[in-house]
Amino acid sequence: MIKYLHERLKNALRSAFSISERDAARFSSGFMAGIEDEFGGEEIYIPKKDRERLRREALTMFNGTNHADICIQLGVPRRTLYRWISDDQRTREDTNNLG
Repeated sequence: MIKYLHERLKNALRSAFSISERDAARFSSGFMAGIEDEFGGEEIYIPKKDRERLRREALTMFNGTNHADICIQLGVPRRTLYRWISDDQRTREDTNNLG
């Protein structure tokens, strides 16, 4: 799990701050070492994000071409994002057809 978190953090840092992979890896390694020192051996609970808030945020960010960026920034699987976009488009079409 630590290796997975390290990779996710490294990729998020590169994306958010446009830093080199080496710098992102260095920062991520230091951060994860601190987490291991602080919480190593403990079982911690991390609640899931509010899915409806995430959906609204993703749809607000979506510009037609930034699927990958949204998935990375919000930690949402691409399939989920596509479903949200499709559902939103269908709802808009249904609303337009009623009016």
